Amino acid sequence: MKKKLRQSQDKPQTKLRVQSRRTRLMKLFAEGKTVRQAAKQLKAEGYQAASRTTVGADLQALAREAPGLRSEVASAISRKRAPELCFVPAYQDGGCDE
Repeated sequence: MKKKLRQSQDKPQTKLRVQSRRTRLMKLFAEGKTVRQAAKQLKAEGYQAASRTTVGADLQALAREAPGLRSEVASAISRKRAPELCFVPAYQDGGCDE
């Protein structure tokens, strides 16, 4: 018998904190930070649950969301105005393998 996947029952505040952390994480990787450096920076900025493990899990989640983000960005961009623009997640040194 197959088990049904349970939907996340996180509180809205938790979802907002995770979303905020992931947004900041994307910016840190765009700046060329490693997983270790990003985790350290997040801790210094006061983000909760900013360990290397959490950062790695966030990277995996972002990688799963990347195709959707690509299509979202693509639909918002007029190729006529920005033909050379493309969306590529920036993971320095392979991202979460550190």
